[in-house]
Amino acid sequence: MFFNEEILHIPRGINFDCTGCGNCCLQWPVPSTDEDRRRIIDLSREFVEPSTTTVAKGELAGTPKGQLFRRIDMDVLRNKNNQFQYTMEKRADGRCVFLTEQNRCALHERFGAESKPAMCQLFPYTFTEAPDGYYASVSFASTGALFNQGKPLEDQREHLLNRMSLFKKLFPALKLDWSQIQLADGIPMRWAQYLLLERPLLAKLNETIQSTSECQASDWKNSNYIWYTHLESISTQLVKQVPSDFDLERATTVPASATSDLLLIRYLLSLYLPETIFSPEDEPSIRDLLRDILAAPSEVSLELSGSTIDLAAACARGLPALSQECENLLARYLFARVYSKLYFGPGLAHFSLIAGFHHLAALVALIRIKLKCILWGAELSQSGASLAGQAASKEEQSMINFLTVAEVVRNLERRLASYQHTTESATVLQVLFESPARFRRLLQLAN
Repeated sequence: MFFNEEILHIPRGINFDCTGCGNCCLQWPVPSTDEDRRRIIDLSREFVEPSTTTVAKGELAGTPKGQLFRRIDMDVLRNKNNQFQYTMEKRADGRCVFLTEQNRCALHERFGAESKPAMCQLFPYTFTEAPDGYYASVSFASTGALFNQGKPLEDQREHLLNRMSLFKKLFPALKLDWSQIQLADGIPMRWAQYLLLERPLLAKLNETIQSTSECQASDWKNSNYIWYTHLESISTQLVKQVPSDFDLERATTVPASATSDLLLIRYLLSLYLPETIFSPEDEPSIRDLLRDILAAPSEVSLELSGSTIDLAAACARGLPALSQECENLLARYLFARVYSKLYFGPGLAHFSLIAGFHHLAALVALIRIKLKCILWGAELSQSGASLAGQAASKEEQSMINFLTVAEVVRNLERRLASYQHTTESATVLQVLFESPARFRRLLQLAN
């Protein structure tokens, strides 16, 4: 298959500039190359311990002490297609040692952008290699991307080309094999065929972006889950390409029931949106999911804020209508994932196109269900009890604001970027997500 490495595709409608919030400098250790390590250790000697009462511009809240870098386990390193051999560690409070009290990178301020770890220089830009070139996008773990703040990516071509060169340097062996992509499990698809199917998909998502950005605030009438009809329409168009004798439902393999859907939601919530996003206590087991589906329990419970809730009741409760800005964020998030090809094939666990799209759309449903759980948890903490299906109060409506939705999207993006499905989990999810009927039921549970 011919690959054109010189072409860079840039999406319209996606903007980014750094907001200076410092959020990307928190919690997770930064993957670093040996070149990063040597350069930064040398530069760190330039910093002096500021006084306990004042912190001068460009100085640190505490001089880097102890172990700045930790070597990555060699067994892990051998499975990575990149140049990272170390991680740059964080302070006990989760902040980067080079983050100043003004939420600025001390390395950047004193020595320039090129002094930072290469991964910090690359973030939040992403690049996906495809047969017809590279596709640029941004990570929605970034505040600037969440707010769509700054210059359009279309106006940053030279900078993006520079970042793409850095991406190739950091991931020299990362070659995605698009020759094996499938429409559905066992139905091969050529890249040219995929591009034809992608056009109406992106058009539908663009339609949603436009409707949520151009509508006057005074005319905004959220129909509560505007995604439902668009996502169903895209699914229907994809499924029409499958031969009529192909069984996408696989009902004989996985029972089609409300209980199995709830068990899948619980699994996805634990996998992608755990309560402790930076250090999940225990990742859910795909074998446990299968065992539970076959056992068909009478009730599916979820641990939330130290309490046990009925997941069916949580899904059944009403969700306040999301604002225009929230819906626009979700539209942009879906569009960016589709545009950058990070939702099927080698972009995600080698899912088929149909399973990949159903999985991606289910993530929006998962975001909405997570918001319902947030409301439930707030009620539990305030009153110690909760009633399902109640109309949203004014207090609840004020809780589900843009910042709440943005933080859920940010955490989801972080997990998607860091988690790798096993062959076993990918196979099971492939079967579950190819079902159009299950896909529709998941959307309904989020309504």
